[in-house]
Amino acid sequence: MAKTPHVAFVEASMTGAGHTTIRYCRNRGYSITLFCRNPDKMPADLVEGVRVVGVDTTDHGALLAAVIDIHGQLPIDAITTTNDFFVPEAALMASELRLPGMGYLAASSGRNKFLMRLRLQREGLDELNPRFCLAKSIEEALERAEDIGYPLIAKLQNANDSIGVVRVGSASQLRSYWQDWQTYTELSTGQKVMKGFLLEEFIDGPEYSLETVQGYGQARKVLGVTAKEDFLGEDGNAFTELSLTFPCHMSQSDQAADLIGQALDALGINCGVVHTEFRVTASGQIKILEINPRMAGDMLGSHAVPRATGVDTAGALVEAALGTELRISVRDNGAATIVGLHAPREGVFRRINTDELLQQPGVFEVMVWAPLGTPARFPRSNADLLGRMVVAGSDREDAISTARSAYRRMVVDVDPA
Repeated sequence: MAKTPHVAFVEASMTGAGHTTIRYCRNRGYSITLFCRNPDKMPADLVEGVRVVGVDTTDHGALLAAVIDIHGQLPIDAITTTNDFFVPEAALMASELRLPGMGYLAASSGRNKFLMRLRLQREGLDELNPRFCLAKSIEEALERAEDIGYPLIAKLQNANDSIGVVRVGSASQLRSYWQDWQTYTELSTGQKVMKGFLLEEFIDGPEYSLETVQGYGQARKVLGVTAKEDFLGEDGNAFTELSLTFPCHMSQSDQAADLIGQALDALGINCGVVHTEFRVTASGQIKILEINPRMAGDMLGSHAVPRATGVDTAGALVEAALGTELRISVRDNGAATIVGLHAPREGVFRRINTDELLQQPGVFEVMVWAPLGTPARFPRSNADLLGRMVVAGSDREDAISTARSAYRRMVVDVDPA
């Protein structure tokens, strides 16, 4: 009789992917362990039937000791994560137990935006980078900004959800950015913010992402391209992913897949479900914005992509970590748009009309992850979103149109702050 697999997670996303991957394991009778820093903050429906081990997941020594302890009680067959911040930690733990997975350097190169740029440059793929530099002082930033040219993008090396990603149009704005963000020294996970700010040439072009899946030791499979939609017009923050549609049949899909595949190979990202963001310049060049060696977040990878392709991304993530041979067949099941649920103004979050939204045509999933009583505001980054709504359509245009109709019915109540 075959042994039931034991799958361990180093932290878990609470915005879609965490629920679907753990549900996948639960439905197949897999043993599940979750190593996490704050067990009391994990949703009850996520940790049902899960062995939860409280440990400081930012402390590699403490995490390894906890992993070895559990491994001695019930041998672990796979270690993975759905939490963006802990991809390197999961890779390191898998490596220590000699389990399938990408290497620690590969995971770290994807997680750290500056390291990713350096490795692409070193591997002869600098044409996929915008002009960039890491500035350690405001004087250095001002000097290098003149070389890059305004406008430029300033960002933190190891944050996520577009936190600290700002378009800077002048030296005075760069000084303000430096002053505003230099005191941001700790991420929400307790991990330290890497010192210095990454300055990048602003790429003025449409934004997309390539979704791929790869079994351990297998060939990479392209699931498709996601388009970032201009959902709010000029009133929206350009770096908040308020609305995304999958798939988008762009003319340069094959070129993007080829170049991004070269980039993933160069970084050593050789397995898992991967989300790579890029823009296309006016001259048709592909420029990589970020390489994320994990499933696309906020219900894109966990809900929209499976709806449109028939591919069980949660299962692919888990089975890749187990070293299972993946048999991926991408079907044309239409399209899906994800829309951010957000406060109309600053205040204290009280409710969203979830039941009404679920009754709207095409809406098949609504997830609210912000607790009632949370401070809320009109989104400046993805971190300000209160939840997501996923809407299906026959194609991209239909999904967007249906999503807009549902979005207009959204009601978010906030009390004055």
